[in-house]
Amino acid sequence: MRFYVDSSVSGAVARRLEQLGHHAETNVPDDLDTLSAAEVCRWMMKSGLQLVTANKALIAGIYEKTAVFQGVIIFLQEPAEDIASVFERYSALKPGRLYTLTARKVKVRQLPGVIV
Repeated sequence: MRFYVDSSVSGAVARRLEQLGHHAETNVPDDLDTLSAAEVCRWMMKSGLQLVTANKALIAGIYEKTAVFQGVIIFLQEPAEDIASVFERYSALKPGRLYTLTARKVKVRQLPGVIV
């Protein structure tokens, strides 16, 4: 999978994703941090990237504004386990889902605006 690892996540997570055989993109347009949650979702779908973030405000914005995102979001809560836990628990990540990685488990929620 191709992931955009945003600035709220440490570089170690991007390196770990690459070790797991995924592509981790960290270089994105400079103005991405100034976009709304809906605009970030549109940019990600256009770019064909999935999202890894620890930004609670972004996740809240997606649910409050019911931003449509047909991809996968992995939300790392602090302190989070190794991101590999997500892939160990779920062999195939499904589009339209938010995977929240906590210190003890992985939780899954449907993203708003996605018809399953």
